Amino acid sequence: MCYVNNEDNATFLVARGLGVSILPHSPEPTYPGQVVRAPIEPPVYHELALAVRDLQEAPPAVRRFVRFAREWFSAREERKRGLNFFRVICEKITAVLVQKIQIVFSVLQFSR
Repeated sequence: MCYVNNEDNATFLVARGLGVSILPHSPEPTYPGQVVRAPIEPPVYHELALAVRDLQEAPPAVRRFVRFAREWFSAREERKRGLNFFRVICEKITAVLVQKIQIVFSVLQFSR
């Protein structure tokens, strides 16, 4: 096992045939034709934390950043839950519609 400290080094080693690597998603391929990126399903998430020596004593800019980060990630989780809820509702509606269409086709075939 080899440890490298950045994505470029890991990708370089993979391109040279020296192994495989788990990397963050990147929209631009590096080493086209030499490295293939295969998404991990289901997606993997990593927990993040903010490190501050003393939030009460931190400068105002640091406190604002911490507040912003907390609000942004909280809202992001709410948006994600909302999208998941919407996706589930759409799947259920689709399933009901497909079932009704199948019933209609069955009735039409039976009546012929």
